[in-house]
Amino acid sequence: MSCTALSWGSSVSAINHDLAQVATTAMAISDHAINLTDSRTGFLQDTQNAYPVRTVSKGLRENVVINDAADKKVIVYMHGMKSPTTQSSCDDVENPALPQALKPLIDHQTLLFYICSNAVDRNAEERYSGEYIFGRVKEFTEIVNALKAAGVPAQNIYLSGHSAGGWAALMTAAELGPDNIAGVIAFAPAFAGTRQVQQQFSRWKTVREAQQHTMISQQPIYALVFAWDDDAFEIPSSLKFLQDTFPTTVELKSSNCQKGHITTFNDCQSTQHEQQIRIFLNSFGKNNAVTHIAYSPLFNKE
Repeated sequence: MSCTALSWGSSVSAINHDLAQVATTAMAISDHAINLTDSRTGFLQDTQNAYPVRTVSKGLRENVVINDAADKKVIVYMHGMKSPTTQSSCDDVENPALPQALKPLIDHQTLLFYICSNAVDRNAEERYSGEYIFGRVKEFTEIVNALKAAGVPAQNIYLSGHSAGGWAALMTAAELGPDNIAGVIAFAPAFAGTRQVQQQFSRWKTVREAQQHTMISQQPIYALVFAWDDDAFEIPSSLKFLQDTFPTTVELKSSNCQKGHITTFNDCQSTQHEQQIRIFLNSFGKNNAVTHIAYSPLFNKE
């Protein structure tokens, strides 16, 4: 993410006040919306008996339909982005970039719904407010509602994403609460530029702090969060606020594959991380109370 030098006439306290208002009201005023007619949004191409499927064709498409929906788990995945003002192309519908540890989990019982986000910061004021994250929250929410309308139980719906997609998934979980989704699998969640950018341009640091406050001030979050020690954006220590706030429902896992922010897609510990995700998915039984993943011995090996 790139930023341009800014000159702010407001005081720091005024900026904090403005950003607090952004954080609490953006969900209500955002007009971003997911579009099911967008061929880049839908289930993966090899998915059986679930629609719509990602395709290169255009035109009218069905609402979300899933055979035996009550017996399916659905992971709703959202990509990251290069710039808050530029929409991702999401053009590779046949082989979209997915976290290496997530791919083996997709089968006839666990489906993946891929969101190609339309959310961007559309003008100069939004460009430095992180408003696009709230647009992504709205997109996640609309798909969650569509899945529930199709018959998928809330306890079988998981949100996931990389970078801005992971951050938006966590924000959505805070907004919707555990009655509406089972949990979040976040890979390197971030949205406000690198740590260096946040130090250079304090506005981004302030925006991040406002969204962090929003994330932990609403409903409990159930999440498995992967963070990389050599990530230029967020590192385990900068995301520790999640585990500190929700010590029994958030698990923060770290590793260092020397791949930085893109470790997700070339993960030297993908097999172990895949195991941890499987445990997380199985910790939310359809008719059972939540069993927190920390009680599994697999989560004490790193």
